[in-house]
Amino acid sequence: MQELYNALMRGEAIYKDGVAVGQHPPTALSLRAARTLKQLSDINDTNATLINQLQSREQEWLKSIEINEGKIEQLQAQLNKIIEKGYSVDELIKTMEDLPLVVEKSKPVMDTASTVVDKPATYTATATKTEYNMFK
Repeated sequence: MQELYNALMRGEAIYKDGVAVGQHPPTALSLRAARTLKQLSDINDTNATLINQLQSREQEWLKSIEINEGKIEQLQAQLNKIIEKGYSVDELIKTMEDLPLVVEKSKPVMDTASTVVDKPATYTATATKTEYNMFK
């Protein structure tokens, strides 16, 4: 991609008998194409970073879900033991109050994508679409 950008910015070489004898400056169209290509490349890099951060956040959520499912299973097992003993509703409530805490206070999951999303972007897709739309 960088080679294409450089070629567009350089212009065209003039050849005579297979030897470069001069250089044509880049056309306005090739300069616009090079700038657009650079902006699209930057947007692509930002999107790749966001995707990686979102995948990381998804893995954190999946781990959190797995931990919570384990805690639910523990609570269900305790509840089944209480029910098997034939406790009344009042005894069940009293027993539940006396049980040690199985579910701990949740730790906040860090929102890793917010660091990139909150940053002002150098190049935006909207700016590319409106500023460099050659079909207007």
